Amino acid sequence: MRFISGSEDDKLHGYMIAGITQYGFPFSAEDNIRSSPAGGDVDGDGNNEIVFGSHDGNLYILSTNGVQELAYMQTGYIVGAPALVNLDGDEDLEIVFTTQNGSNGKVYAIHHDGTDVDGFPVDISEKMLVGAAVGDLEGDGSMDIVVVTWDDNIHAMNADGSAKAGFPFQTGERFNSPPTLVDLDNDGDLEIVAGNDDGELYCLNHNGNAMAYFSTGDDIRGGISVADLNDDGSVELLFTGYDDLVHVWNPTLNAELDGWPIDLGYNSLSGPVTADLDNDGDLEVVAAMKQGQLTVFHHDGSVMNNFPINFSGDIETTPAIGDLDNDDDFEIIVGTTQGLEVIDIKSEGGTRDSWKMHRGNPHRNGLYDITLVSIEPDKDILPGEFFVSQNFPNPFNPTTHVNIQLPEQNNLIVSIYDVSSRLINILANDKLDAGFYSIEWNGKDKFGQAVPTGVYFMKVVSGDFTATKKMVFIK
Repeated sequence: MRFISGSEDDKLHGYMIAGITQYGFPFSAEDNIRSSPAGGDVDGDGNNEIVFGSHDGNLYILSTNGVQELAYMQTGYIVGAPALVNLDGDEDLEIVFTTQNGSNGKVYAIHHDGTDVDGFPVDISEKMLVGAAVGDLEGDGSMDIVVVTWDDNIHAMNADGSAKAGFPFQTGERFNSPPTLVDLDNDGDLEIVAGNDDGELYCLNHNGNAMAYFSTGDDIRGGISVADLNDDGSVELLFTGYDDLVHVWNPTLNAELDGWPIDLGYNSLSGPVTADLDNDGDLEVVAAMKQGQLTVFHHDGSVMNNFPINFSGDIETTPAIGDLDNDDDFEIIVGTTQGLEVIDIKSEGGTRDSWKMHRGNPHRNGLYDITLVSIEPDKDILPGEFFVSQNFPNPFNPTTHVNIQLPEQNNLIVSIYDVSSRLINILANDKLDAGFYSIEWNGKDKFGQAVPTGVYFMKVVSGDFTATKKMVFIK
């Protein structure tokens, strides 16, 4: 496990778990690196690459050993995180990024070889200081791009760069927080969530109509994460900003959860992240105050033991959560103005998937798609044998479920294949305790695109046990 981070010394730094500098790093750019690096296999060769932008105008692609594979030059600053996404339906990833050039800016989409995607760049003549969100807004099998600007606008565009109907959507203030995409109303379409410097949080349907609205009265910063903290089947939006509060708001009910918001005591520039840090089945919320204080809250708003923790430097970026040393507990990684800090949580972590980093995932696409790996055990009774149910409903659209019984602790791998035995997606690959589980598939491939109508197979493997279920997806 390694850390990759940019800095204002014009370098991209890489560190191993023990704090040792990773071979091939630091990598030197020609100006500040404020763009959070994205990670993924952009060229389809089976190896991940690191993608980031710089104030020097270059979009860089590096190998994981720090070897430069591409420097795509343009004239503006790249401040926001690039997003990795399969825009054209092939087996590699395209790179979407935003720029600032004075008061103007463009939206770029490029292939891994540095050629532009057809229709890009798109000159919207508005500067952008945060990255794009990318997802299939209306479930038509084609990816869409959402950006927010300093001219107070929310833009949505198709994969060919053309503007989507109903956009741009104009608000009352500029944006310093990137957009998030999530299916808020469980209708199979994605909503756009964006918060501006007037404290206005907008939830828009894919056609630009407002679904919900919330006001904090002050800047929303750092990003908006998503979780179902109270496990009622309806997601909440988690965000902070200059009002000093951590908000957990349910846009469907237009209400904050009991116990929230919570006063951090000072403003926050980073987005909340979540994980089951203590293996109790509930998510904890990690939030940071700008003046160097990190706090972990239980789902009900109570503070976790041994927190808050104070650092000597300011916290201006979103923390990340992961099991860095493979010891079955989580670490929290915090970047401060004085350096990198790592907090080891000394309790076994849970397997529940969640929003653990800036933009939600290493591709930095801002897409909440946790239903893809929704696994929830019932710990009261243990099964006597391995069992996998037939999926239900079948045929299905947009989602289907399968129940799984594990008689012993073991790895669980759940994969989707098409009729030609081509791997479509991996829904789960985790070491799980014995118990009863339910997994959901939303009919999307590993790039987040809806699959065509047809027959698919779910293969479930745990130790020596294997089961395969035939399912039919219809549109």
